[in-house]
Amino acid sequence: MDAGGIGPGAQGAGRRGGTVRPLPASPPRRRPDFSLATVNIVLLLVLFFLVAGSIVSEEERFVDLPETLSLPLENLPRPLLVIGAEGALAYEGAAVADRAALEQVLTEAAPPRVYVMAARELPANALVQTVSGLAAQGIEVSLVTVREGPASGPASGPVSGAAPAAAPGGAP
Repeated sequence: MDAGGIGPGAQGAGRRGGTVRPLPASPPRRRPDFSLATVNIVLLLVLFFLVAGSIVSEEERFVDLPETLSLPLENLPRPLLVIGAEGALAYEGAAVADRAALEQVLTEAAPPRVYVMAARELPANALVQTVSGLAAQGIEVSLVTVREGPASGPASGPVSGAAPAAAPGGAP
């Protein structure tokens, strides 16, 4: 017996046979999962910056970019490959029969880079095939674009007037 007069077996002696039952184990505590809340916050921030933010600064919005109204064909970069609307090819002003003949001309000339100017009406797959064929030969390809001015402006004269001679398939 201990000092209080109550022995270890006497605690629950008045109840159901005097045995001490341990308390049931509490269920394991789960740590709260903050990953869903974190993902939600990140997505909300992304949406906020997409709506409220701008990649372009205010000063850049009001810059007037130069526009070419007249571009003589002699000022175009060289060597120039012109592809007409029907796929007709012209390299440096001389008509080329087909892609095989173009490969032969380029093999003889061996330029490190070719500038390609294609007609607006040219199907995209024809342009991609031509450019990929040039890239397969190890030739660097750059696309040339010409911005036309108003229909009555000087751009419709030199560019469209001289281009059909270089590309019988149509004006680039």
